[in-house]
Amino acid sequence: KTLLRYYLFEGLRYVWLDRKGAFCRVSVLNEDWTCKDLNGFQKGLSPQEQSLRRSTFGANLIDVPVKSYMRLLFEEVLNPFYVFQVFSITLWTIDSYYFYALCIFIISIISISISLYETRKQSVTLRNMARFITSITLRRDSGEEESVSSVELVPGDCLMIPQEGLLMPCDAALLAGECLVNESMLTGESVPVLKTPLPADDRKYNSEAERRHTLFCGTSIIQAKGGRTGSNGAVAVVTSTGFFTAKGDLVSSILYPQPINFRFYKDAMKFLLILGVVALIGTIYIFVILFKANVTWLQLVVRSLDIVTIVVPPALPAAITAG
Repeated sequence: KTLLRYYLFEGLRYVWLDRKGAFCRVSVLNEDWTCKDLNGFQKGLSPQEQSLRRSTFGANLIDVPVKSYMRLLFEEVLNPFYVFQVFSITLWTIDSYYFYALCIFIISIISISISLYETRKQSVTLRNMARFITSITLRRDSGEEESVSSVELVPGDCLMIPQEGLLMPCDAALLAGECLVNESMLTGESVPVLKTPLPADDRKYNSEAERRHTLFCGTSIIQAKGGRTGSNGAVAVVTSTGFFTAKGDLVSSILYPQPINFRFYKDAMKFLLILGVVALIGTIYIFVILFKANVTWLQLVVRSLDIVTIVVPPALPAAITAG
């Protein structure tokens, strides 16, 4: 038996390839397929070959993680603004500003609750949209057709598309027949697109270059015809599954967006830096004045740090959440 070494990162599976001496995306195993190779999969895979590929490629599932309320709360409370609020409330309580501290505490609790609810609601909505499991029909190498769960699909499976169409659970190249497809979920275009069979030539297959012959995950096939002997429908071969599909790539870009360096963020950091400098100067000034006045050390510390809470508004996180 061959030991399979892999890990998951941001929903994508990376496997160890000896020929490259590194972990690579599992999709590299089929990136050299030509259009002729894909047409050769019309005969279907054997159960043994499919089982081997399933252990390599993993389940055909776009599973969006939904964090628990406790984890979201922990991450939210560690936000620097809320840490500053805890500092401010503690300081005001020591200084006997009980009502003001209580008001800021209530506002903070409401702000955090709204933020947690909205964040989890968005995660659940995205998960329900991304997660899709259905029954599909495959052709085996023996010529028989078998109904299996879409979770078991692997690249190379021969997919039988019924005449009435279906919602695609994977990316696939159309090999026989024609399909009328609604791609509005991916492109926003409401006009159906006609897909035609992939020609069996020696050029390397690429889903973007062969869009006219590719059925993308998440798109709805309205009608299929001309691809199956004795019955209407079409024949396609699975090319990508899970997060490696077009739908998976879209969901991944929502879950793990690339960092964007807006000028607004730079200006905001400059603004906070200026406030920090003003607060430092004010703290030093008050400390010197009160030290000369021979006040107690507790009053000296409280009055000096109180300047910081004046410079940076404690209700800022709540205002950001509400706005």
